[in-house]
Amino acid sequence: MEKIYYNKILLGILIRKFPAGVKAITSDSEPLQVVSLRRRKGETVRPHLHAKRLRRISNTQTCFVAIKGKIKIDIYNNQKKLVKSLTLSPGNFFISLSGGHAITYLTDSEMIEIKNGPFKEDKVIIMNCAN
Repeated sequence: MEKIYYNKILLGILIRKFPAGVKAITSDSEPLQVVSLRRRKGETVRPHLHAKRLRRISNTQTCFVAIKGKIKIDIYNNQKKLVKSLTLSPGNFFISLSGGHAITYLTDSEMIEIKNGPFKEDKVIIMNCAN
């Protein structure tokens, strides 16, 4: 697991190797809760539901899961400056917690994008990027 910071602000988390056991990837305070689950055959999770609660969030966070191909993600800080570029391969995932991102599909690819909702059009275009 690689945490990507800019001026002590956590911009994102990159996972290339799936952690063992049950691992909280994001902290409890983040709007997007990401947990990895590596379980053995026969293990179970008791039937349950999640009680409705009013939650207040002010930012959109996104998790990208690479299924097929190679995908380049450029990571930007909140001042719209490029901080880092990384490449996802199948099985890798990146969680964008703060700042911005750009995506370039380097090969024919399949990726799942997960973000907190409900959906509101909130995209702010970063004009000085290559994409």
